[in-house]
Amino acid sequence: ISLVDLNNLQPGKQVKCIITHADGNKEEIMLNHSYNNSQIEWFKAGSALNVLRNR
Repeated sequence: ISLVDLNNLQPGKQVKCIITHADGNKEEIMLNHSYNNSQIEWFKAGSALNVLRNR
């Protein structure tokens, strides 16, 4: 399972997921998420504590 282009994650924007099966076949699905801007910042920093430490 690959989540594509997470560096451009935005509130309300879907995330592309590519599923690669054992036989090599691939499927692409679009996923919804519920992250807000603060949560996305925490995700990109690795944790909320990392964000707070850098402020």
